[in-house]
Amino acid sequence: MVVIIPSPGIGHLVPMIEFARRIANRDDQISVMIPIIPTPNMPMVNQYAKSRAKAYAANNIQFIDLPLIDLPPKDHFRSMEALTSLHVESYKPHVKQAITDTLQAESDSNSVRVRLAALVVDVLCIEIIDVAKELEVPPYLFFTSPAGFLGFMLHLPTLDKETTTSEFGDFSIGPLVDVTGPDDCYLEKVGHDTIMKWLDDQPSSSVVFLCFGSMGSLTGFQVREVAIGLERAKVRFLWSLREPPKALGLSSKYMDLEKEVNGLLERSLGMGLFAGGSRKQRC
Repeated sequence: MVVIIPSPGIGHLVPMIEFARRIANRDDQISVMIPIIPTPNMPMVNQYAKSRAKAYAANNIQFIDLPLIDLPPKDHFRSMEALTSLHVESYKPHVKQAITDTLQAESDSNSVRVRLAALVVDVLCIEIIDVAKELEVPPYLFFTSPAGFLGFMLHLPTLDKETTTSEFGDFSIGPLVDVTGPDDCYLEKVGHDTIMKWLDDQPSSSVVFLCFGSMGSLTGFQVREVAIGLERAKVRFLWSLREPPKALGLSSKYMDLEKEVNGLLERSLGMGLFAGGSRKQRC
């Protein structure tokens, strides 16, 4: 059995579940367990996990819902990263218990001892590596990234060889994209049909996609700077804009385009599309 630990974010969850599917499809003797850290403030993540659990039940993939843990108030932390780290840290005993319980249950049902082969953790869940050490299995780090950043990271080994030596090697897997996932999981769809129709009408490989993740947002100044860059580059673009969170936490609202990109709508007529909250989406 291979255990895969995704972080509670849709941009990390989707590729890790697809990775699990590829592992399970390689050999019917391999089972995959995916513990799900609950995220009450991100219903899309929970709904997506439930939909994939049903779709992949026959693929020898088992999703385990971990119990909900109450954390200290967000104002006790200086950053979202610190809160996330504590959140993951608090789930270590629950992850370990879920793994041992699942191993025992599978061994009992199969009348043979099921062996834990590896534990794969998301880059934002490195605290769970301690569980792998306790269970005496090798841990592996799963690094999710967009294509541009992946290219940069793949160049780092070249730079690393110039300064250090390492006995371990890394390898890339992908792209890991869920092209058949249910649309109804995406609760925050904004003009989905309009966006897809607009993309279909553009020349092949001509659109720059700007998206900073489900937890990413920009200040008004940053938005204006990006808008200036797009206008000067004269490229077609699809831009997902979210407001910065009012306090420590996740950005949930789409940004008002009228205020932040004033003039770009008119000056770039036909060149771009916003997934935003304004009454004007197309420019």
